[in-house]
Amino acid sequence: MDKQKRRQRKPLPKMDSEKNVAIYEKFKIEPDLLYSHLMELNTGVIAIIMTIIV
Repeated sequence: MDKQKRRQRKPLPKMDSEKNVAIYEKFKIEPDLLYSHLMELNTGVIAIIMTIIV
């Protein structure tokens, strides 16, 4: 049997730790924002459905 070669990814360039910390700090609150946006969307959809029902 011939095995297929897997494509190997090029390693990511190493970044200085200050830049990594800055990126981490920027996206640290991302899950909380996503949750709040999904809750607002849910509330909006329920409001539209209630309006159609009435």
